[in-house]
Amino acid sequence: MRLIDVPLRRSETALPADILQFLKVANQRIDAYQQSCRVPGFVASRFEEVYRLLLAMKEEGPDQVTGFQGTRINGSRLRKIRLKETRFCEWGSGFGVVASMASELGFQACGIEIERELVEQARWLARDFSIDVHFHQGSFIPPGGERYAERAYVDSVDGIAWLTTDAQSDLVERELAPDEFDIIFAYPWPDEERAIELLFLRFAAEGAVLITQQANAELRVRRKVA
Repeated sequence: MRLIDVPLRRSETALPADILQFLKVANQRIDAYQQSCRVPGFVASRFEEVYRLLLAMKEEGPDQVTGFQGTRINGSRLRKIRLKETRFCEWGSGFGVVASMASELGFQACGIEIERELVEQARWLARDFSIDVHFHQGSFIPPGGERYAERAYVDSVDGIAWLTTDAQSDLVERELAPDEFDIIFAYPWPDEERAIELLFLRFAAEGAVLITQQANAELRVRRKVA
């Protein structure tokens, strides 16, 4: 299996007023939270850019949501994904802003976050805006994926890596295993980008899409194919 880049555009449509208000409140709460520095390693994504990307995926239409729908690559039929059935998961969801935006766009969205305090913040934010999204406390790394977290530690230039298998959630029983999702979003630290790729390649379903925010703040969309 391998990852191929998906050349999706970003929507130029103006962000709706309700999303702008949601992002305003979310950023205010994140700023206030970060001033206390209670959770090391927490960095927010470029939310407006992510929203525009997800909106473009929606605008592609139900049968084109991943950019290569209905095509064959090297003879391999790609997984059929329809928007109303698309399951979206944010790995390391923090305040849950990306998962919440995905839900507002019509995806069946959830987030997995190791820090209980951040899970509570995400639930509070979503509840205040009546967003139908679920957040789960635990590690998104499934059983058998521990070696990828260890690789991130080895690759780290300063001997620090934020990927952890502590408080590993019962992913399979709760239908939160990577292969349950059509789209996974992650914002890894630079030293963890390769580990995230390997986790996705090992555990995600064939045809699933990985969206990552890179160290240079650019968004990258890739798909798992044979």
